[in-house]
Amino acid sequence: MKRFPLSRLLMLAIIACILATMGCKKSGGGSSAGGNSYYVKFKVDGVLKTYSGLAAGTFNLVDGNGDNGCLVTGGKDLSVSDKNTMDILVSDPTAIAANITYTNYATTTAGQVKPKDAYINYLDESGVLFSAWPDDVSTPGVISDAKIVFTSVTSTSIKGNFSGTVYKEIDGSSPKHSITEGEFFIHKIN
Repeated sequence: MKRFPLSRLLMLAIIACILATMGCKKSGGGSSAGGNSYYVKFKVDGVLKTYSGLAAGTFNLVDGNGDNGCLVTGGKDLSVSDKNTMDILVSDPTAIAANITYTNYATTTAGQVKPKDAYINYLDESGVLFSAWPDDVSTPGVISDAKIVFTSVTSTSIKGNFSGTVYKEIDGSSPKHSITEGEFFIHKIN
């Protein structure tokens, strides 16, 4: 049986809360505030995906362990949560900051930090989960190259970008996808 880290369970709970709070969104187009349409967009193996049915998240929401969690979730269709979704999680005891590159691998590069948790999770059009695994839990052959940057955080929105390699299993020979040119502008719910 696969075990999920506590942060993954927290992420799933936060996603459920986001879906519940966004459930009253009016139909048509992506959610918006002040005329700005929220979205999560990225390329999967060079093919552009734009999700605006749901585009919301949290920034420095403190969990029961005292960790600061930042969650970005994007869904193609608000009423379908088991496929066509992108979820990004950064969690750390230290407050998450804007304009820092968070990675899922150890780094000594200036301006880059490996937090306690950094995940990119992509549910494809068939509902198959692909995840960017951190270097301290991955197996040989798995490329840990995820990068997540929060470029702007206001009281109502979060902007940023992301990229990385996602795998179906925590195994280098498992099916994988390259996530590139990821960008988000989402509704901040906390």
